[in-house]
Amino acid sequence: MTRSRGRFGAYGGQYIPETLMNAVIELEEAYNHYKEDPEFHRELETLFNEYAGRPSRLYHANKMTEDLGGAKIYLKREDLNHTGAHKINNVLGQALLAKKMGKTRLIAETGAGQHGVATSTAAALMGLECVVFMGEEDTKRQALNVYKMRLLGAEAMIVTNAAGAVNTSFSAGDIMLITDHIKLFGVSPLCGPNLEEFGPRFPDMSHVYTPALRDVARQTAKALEISLREGVYMYFPGPQYETPAEVRLARTLGADAVGMSTVPEAIVAAHCGMQVLGFTLCTNMAAGVLESPLSSDEVLEAAAQAGPRFGALVKGCLARL
Repeated sequence: MTRSRGRFGAYGGQYIPETLMNAVIELEEAYNHYKEDPEFHRELETLFNEYAGRPSRLYHANKMTEDLGGAKIYLKREDLNHTGAHKINNVLGQALLAKKMGKTRLIAETGAGQHGVATSTAAALMGLECVVFMGEEDTKRQALNVYKMRLLGAEAMIVTNAAGAVNTSFSAGDIMLITDHIKLFGVSPLCGPNLEEFGPRFPDMSHVYTPALRDVARQTAKALEISLREGVYMYFPGPQYETPAEVRLARTLGADAVGMSTVPEAIVAAHCGMQVLGFTLCTNMAAGVLESPLSSDEVLEAAAQAGPRFGALVKGCLARL
């Protein structure tokens, strides 16, 4: 890496909030030092070999080789690594570097949850705290992975989504801090036998979105001069946009935005006693609010325009946690 003109060589620029710049410089200097440190490499190699199960084994896929009629096909069995994916390989290096730097906490961003599980695992191994930022993905898989992350010591989770604005005072591109949610449809992620070590059978949902973290979001938005709406998010199972009648129902019930994600994983996190912070990017006005029909192009365009503000807000919050 190089800081010349704020560039990463041929790969672009350092487009990050100014408040993170000192931390990035500190990380760069530590990385450049430890990548040349033989003792660091020995420790990491030991973790790879004795903890993660690396190098990954190769399996000769005989039947696939025969079916494809020529080239020998080998499968690299990353699924046999600890935590069931390749993510642990990268995370162990990150966690070891963080510990060498004297840090006490890891922050992970995860989609389906495997990176969050790997980071929580490495944090537990090295005695570090862990905070996980989780976006929208398959909610059934996320529910299980949220439990895994909690078992491994993760204490907080940031959830994000793109949604349609129901509140007529909102506009496409607005960012909304989630203060509460409505979930009337779809199976609860808490169905099935309850594990008392996570929480009670019927958990209190009065403060799913942690008030203290909401205060952090407000302070961050003010410092970055980012306009921040606040409101209630209503969950509808997808994958399809809500109908105008459903949008009218949502507005009557007090919702400000509607979408297809976030709530199941937030419920699981609250059940586990984790702190939760939620943001909605209003990429469009919900069905029926405007006369024009909804289109995916409209959603993608609004997301692209608001993306830098949205990313800066989330990263700014992480820096304050």
